[in-house]
Amino acid sequence: MNQTKINYACAAWAALGVPLAYAGFTFAHYSYFLQLFHNQPIWIPVMVTLLVSGAAAIVILAKSANWVRWIFALAYCPVMAVLLVYIGLVVACQFGDCSS
Repeated sequence: MNQTKINYACAAWAALGVPLAYAGFTFAHYSYFLQLFHNQPIWIPVMVTLLVSGAAAIVILAKSANWVRWIFALAYCPVMAVLLVYIGLVVACQFGDCSS
């Protein structure tokens, strides 16, 4: 794979893959896994794993100085965390669990 394709893949994962993966996980959790993991906060390690993978994609994607890569990756985490919480709330409300 050449560097251009790697950059496109990293950008796509950080921007679209992480939110779609979390939405898919949340939907599957409410549809299938809630009976198995009732009252278990399994969404926390999933969210952290997706945030770390998105930040790693940002670090790989950036072509600037090393410290700038880490600033972008660190700025990505809280912004994406807010988006993932919002996605989780939207999916939860679709299943009638708007109080979470």
